[in-house]
Amino acid sequence: MEQQELLDGFVMFGSAGLLGFLIGLERSMGESNNPHATIRDFVIFAFIGATSAFAGSRLDNPWLIIGGLLAVLALLVSGYWADHQDKDEPDTGTTTEGAGIVTFFLGVLVAVGAPELAIAVAIALLF
Repeated sequence: MEQQELLDGFVMFGSAGLLGFLIGLERSMGESNNPHATIRDFVIFAFIGATSAFAGSRLDNPWLIIGGLLAVLALLVSGYWADHQDKDEPDTGTTTEGAGIVTFFLGVLVAVGAPELAIAVAIALLF
């Protein structure tokens, strides 16, 4: 692997991780406490998106992005289900789960060469 390719990979994954971190930080500062979607989880969602898009482009297999999305959805649904087992707790909504899905796609956008769009969407999501 060439040095420039390696540097581009570090920048790509670093950018995806930073966007995931910022969204996770914002979600953790909210009023609701969701133990199944912490700052680390959002970084991982962005990494899964970036990794699946990167591998999909290298292997010429866009289905890897669908596989990554299904993995993130499985994690979010299982966390949502676990959080709502106690019937006495009020429903907190699905904003965090939606933010997790968007974070996955932000990682995809960064990996396919649209980091400016990913940053713009992240800023909109943060507000």
